[in-house]
Amino acid sequence: MSLEDLEFIEYTRSPTLDGNTRSSAKFLCDAGNMADYEELFFNAIDGNDEALRCVGIPQGAFNKDPATGKMEFTVEFIPGWKLEWLTPDLPFQVRYQTGSECVTIGGDAYTWASGAPIQNALVRPLLIVPVTTIVLFGTRANFDAATFEAWEGTVSSDSILGRSAGKVRFDSASGNPKQLPNGDMVYEVEVTLKARKIEWNKSFNEDTGAWEATNPLLLAPASYAALLGAPSP
Repeated sequence: MSLEDLEFIEYTRSPTLDGNTRSSAKFLCDAGNMADYEELFFNAIDGNDEALRCVGIPQGAFNKDPATGKMEFTVEFIPGWKLEWLTPDLPFQVRYQTGSECVTIGGDAYTWASGAPIQNALVRPLLIVPVTTIVLFGTRANFDAATFEAWEGTVSSDSILGRSAGKVRFDSASGNPKQLPNGDMVYEVEVTLKARKIEWNKSFNEDTGAWEATNPLLLAPASYAALLGAPSP
């Protein structure tokens, strides 16, 4: 079985909203040979762009002619990095999102014009603290929720992703089962961390106007080094 056995119909190529490229090729073949053609195309390279890989023949893309026994199908090619992302147990990829958190300044230092202290937290002065959300994402052959739960409520005990110890907080993790085009079951895993320039075990002291270490610690320290490795912890 080879590409020469196929009757080519058309080829289209277009940019996607995320700045990548997607292309598709439409063919006509004998309906009884679909399984062989699926194996032929799986992970094949689009000859018009070596950066594009085929991930299989989409379901519902078939149009069979009972009179001739021929079947029309469309093969979609996508950016290679998307295919690599579905390879289980590679080191996590990383994406970032910037944001902030608000710290309300209370205490008797801030008063109404009458001199009475401001007790309403909604009108007290605020500190805006920049916070970066770090999402580690990738595909894992297995997802052990209990392993990730052990990190919840902790801060980094050593440096990670360029942030020093104590400045990265473990937020949450999720693992969604997914079936790959070849039938294998894997998990799409995302781990969310929160990073800021101030250590998470420091709180703003309204009396001194400084960030000071809390005692006891608000969050227990833990090593996140295994999060960046392969396979998953």
